[in-house]
Amino acid sequence: MNEWMRRSWCSVGCGGWRAQFLAAAMFVAGRPLVAQNVMLDLPSPANLPDARATDVSDDGQRIVGFAGPNAVGPYVAVEWSGTSTVAPMGLATGRVPIALARSANAFCGSRPYQGDGFRVLDGTSAFIAGRGEAISDDGQTVVGVRLASGASGSSAFRWTASGGLVVLDSLIGAVGSPNVAEAKALSGDGSIVAGFIYHNGSSFTDAFRFDATSGVVQLLNPPSVSAYAGAMSRDGSQIFGTMGSGVMFRWSASSGLQSLGAPSGATALQVIEASDDGSVVVGHLLLPGSNNFQPFRWSFSTGFQVHVVAANATVQGMSPNGAFVVGQIVYPQMPARGFVWGPDLNANGVIDGYEGPICAIPTTYCTSKVNSQLCAPAIDISGPPSASGGSACLVTASNMLNNRTGLLLYSYQASATSFQGGYLCVAAPRRRTPVQASGGSPTGSDCSGAYSFDFTAYITSGIDPQLQVVGQSFACQYWARDPQDAWGSSLTDAVYGVVCQ
Repeated sequence: MNEWMRRSWCSVGCGGWRAQFLAAAMFVAGRPLVAQNVMLDLPSPANLPDARATDVSDDGQRIVGFAGPNAVGPYVAVEWSGTSTVAPMGLATGRVPIALARSANAFCGSRPYQGDGFRVLDGTSAFIAGRGEAISDDGQTVVGVRLASGASGSSAFRWTASGGLVVLDSLIGAVGSPNVAEAKALSGDGSIVAGFIYHNGSSFTDAFRFDATSGVVQLLNPPSVSAYAGAMSRDGSQIFGTMGSGVMFRWSASSGLQSLGAPSGATALQVIEASDDGSVVVGHLLLPGSNNFQPFRWSFSTGFQVHVVAANATVQGMSPNGAFVVGQIVYPQMPARGFVWGPDLNANGVIDGYEGPICAIPTTYCTSKVNSQLCAPAIDISGPPSASGGSACLVTASNMLNNRTGLLLYSYQASATSFQGGYLCVAAPRRRTPVQASGGSPTGSDCSGAYSFDFTAYITSGIDPQLQVVGQSFACQYWARDPQDAWGSSLTDAVYGVVCQ
């Protein structure tokens, strides 16, 4: 089964809030659109830099997800509250939340790599032999996927607190083995299920709707291309998914299956979630010439809106009212991190309701270039810089060649591109600070040199007005001369953070 048939489990970020493109680049059916929406990176817990956000409440103030030391865990369930607080949810290590119930203190989830899951209602856990994908309003019903023995195929299931687990394959028409069947969406009352199934020997994968009264409905009938149902309105009357090479569709009993198209040139479109009323649908897709997934929103009034970021960003969930979208994002050579994408009606560069202090400890990323004395230059930062002044924020470099000139490069985004035998870790457009001398040993050649630059003083000087915006992201890296190097240069690793108040 290929990756775009399910929620992406790719490894994709690091800690710290980050306002991406304060004037977000958006597209509607291939045409530019000015939209007041902002994407922010979520801070990762200490010592657990690899994180993902999976679902969010209506007001955006509760976000759940998980974090681990690296892309393979072990994972710890976490939740974000307000603008920057992140804390463990108290679940056993390895249990990760996937979906929140709308009207009960309940959620369902899974244990990645172990093929089973769980449901939590008011603090009481129940074991489910499969990965939970969706949960009813009251938390009493869960649907999802059971992996077959030896990872050969999968089965769709429906679990209820009163009746336990029921495998749906025979009810939705699966015959033979191996088959692939997944239940992806559930109505609020838990009675209607949607997903997709591949019949052994069939030419296509079929999107289905199922309830105990009407039985199974094949959404594209007769099938002419493969179709995948991925989301549903709260009452179950509307089902959304993709068909063919990545065209989005909407199905209802009254209108049947309707094509909603796709942004020009987009491929591998995946539908992840729909709002309660079915007016907003979110997911991710590939744009022409890119291997990075990009988040999208669709509505009847705007069509497709794609938020373009220089990273791989996958959507994992959306608030029931369609206002907030969460997921995971990864930049080159950086740990995965969660993100939230939401409204910014007052156009201040911060998601509405998140206007409190935005301040997180900067983190290091990327790889330094070993210099001609076989030392690995290292960058560091004393803390977050401030737009209002106050304490110095020193960006320093150590293990540098003595008596050489160098300078601090910075930009507003992280990157990692091959450059002069190493990596250029700051994205274009780049800015250069004044040239500095490394000092160190007065004679000979060694690694006793160092640099230091007060980034807060630079920000408050007003030289770069963009850095005076609270919440503005930055990435810094030192470049220095190294005459014995083939390229004549030395490069540190880099630091990434946001400007605080």
